[in-house]
Amino acid sequence: MKTCKRCEELKSEEDFYGADSSCKECRKALVRANRKRNEAHYKAYDAKRYAEQPKRKKHAAECSRRARNDGRHTEYTREWRERNPEKYKAHMALNNALARGKLSRGTECDTCGDPGKLHAHHHDYSKPLKVVWLCPKCHKAEHADFVA
Repeated sequence: MKTCKRCEELKSEEDFYGADSSCKECRKALVRANRKRNEAHYKAYDAKRYAEQPKRKKHAAECSRRARNDGRHTEYTREWRERNPEKYKAHMALNNALARGKLSRGTECDTCGDPGKLHAHHHDYSKPLKVVWLCPKCHKAEHADFVA
């Protein structure tokens, strides 16, 4: 058992980072406060650090390639919206409900229970807020069933 120098609570050794005199919770709060106080410094530091990494340079080059194709992507998006007005309206209604907190994102796939990144799937676009939350694999399988 050890006493935290910040909150002065008696805690177990697992609640401390090595020989640190502050518990993990107090240390995290200090780090968050410091990062918030020096936000501009850390943003510049992170930008420089990531810019110097080869993977980041490659990603930046790909992004600029995407920027050159931006006009074609914008045109494709506009055409898709014109061809699928009901789907577009349903997507927008869902996104607005999520942003306003009227609907919350699922926590696990409704099919397999995977807790990863989830997609909203509409079975009926006329009911834009009635969706099932699917992992990418199950979502792809759901659309494959429609095609077959």
